[in-house]
Amino acid sequence: MSRFIGMGQSNWGGRGLRSELVDYDQFRSLCELIKFQTNDSYTADHLWGVTKCYAGYEIHPVTGHLIGNELTLGQLLGAGWLQENYAVGNTGMEAWIPGGAQYDAALLKFSDFQKELADAGRLTPVRAIGWCQGEFDSRTLTDANAYQARFQLWVDGVRNDFANVPIIVVETSPHLPVGDYPHVGIVRQAQKDVAAANTNMETIDTSDLGRYPMRSDELYHFDHTAQLNIGTDIHTLGASLGVF
Repeated sequence: MSRFIGMGQSNWGGRGLRSELVDYDQFRSLCELIKFQTNDSYTADHLWGVTKCYAGYEIHPVTGHLIGNELTLGQLLGAGWLQENYAVGNTGMEAWIPGGAQYDAALLKFSDFQKELADAGRLTPVRAIGWCQGEFDSRTLTDANAYQARFQLWVDGVRNDFANVPIIVVETSPHLPVGDYPHVGIVRQAQKDVAAANTNMETIDTSDLGRYPMRSDELYHFDHTAQLNIGTDIHTLGASLGVF
């Protein structure tokens, strides 16, 4: 079995509305998924996958109303893969560098879970890492200007902890409300520049992906169709990198 792990803000966890899907059941797959409990109040809605339980972490069919990239990605990965997500909404890049609260918490979750799987006789190497974060840092010029250096520290950290596995970055949407996120252009360029400066690292362009403009509290979240497209794009890009 191989593992695909992902980290980031709420757009990685997923805020797509399940109610907008014409046929949710078509996305059932054999890929196993776990979304770790965080301080994100939406987490309980995100549990989705096959009905099993490993090492105390429940994996079961979705009971809530929110979906992420795992629907299409999980279907495309299929059996033999375990997708693990650790996403915390409203968190900045500074918290995701090694030594930061979110990076260290994610690493602990991934490491502990890997040990428990190994104890159960399941060999589960990490084959690729996903990333989707940047909205928080688009709000102030100070954070936006610091993003590139901090993002590189995150890359250095995961390469140290997980070797030189491919990194797939879902770029921050360029369509965030300008009044609240005036510096998204700086963050997006930083994401592109860091990916270009590192081997085995690529970005997914999100300029054509939609959000939920009818909901004032969801202007910064990708909609259900965008999440389905992101999952497909991750798989396509991962295949081109020789991962999937």
